[in-house]
Amino acid sequence: MTMNPQELRIGNYIGHREYGEPYWETVAWFDADEIHTDEGNDYDWGDVEPVPLTEDWLRDFGFEWKKDNQWWIPSKGNSFRPELRMIYNETDFYFMVSAFYEIRIEHIHQLQNLYFALTGKGL
Repeated sequence: MTMNPQELRIGNYIGHREYGEPYWETVAWFDADEIHTDEGNDYDWGDVEPVPLTEDWLRDFGFEWKKDNQWWIPSKGNSFRPELRMIYNETDFYFMVSAFYEIRIEHIHQLQNLYFALTGKGL
């Protein structure tokens, strides 16, 4: 699966494979032909892939496991920022917008972009 340039932001994680092993890097900037990373590498768009969202990534981003397959990122005392909640149903992650609406999140860059849109801060 290749990356969709319309979904990518500076600071997003991207994946690539070297000798069959997955590696993750951070986007520094990109143009129509290439993605340039903070690690100093350049990749053609067809050579990168989205990074799958896993429980380990949620933990690394500061989410905390709660009951009933829920992951929360606490508001840290800021009463103006709500707690952010993800639900995991053994195969997929969903971002809970309200009690009645959820958004399926498959890749790290999608979570990073959603978090930034809601908080103005990066993960």
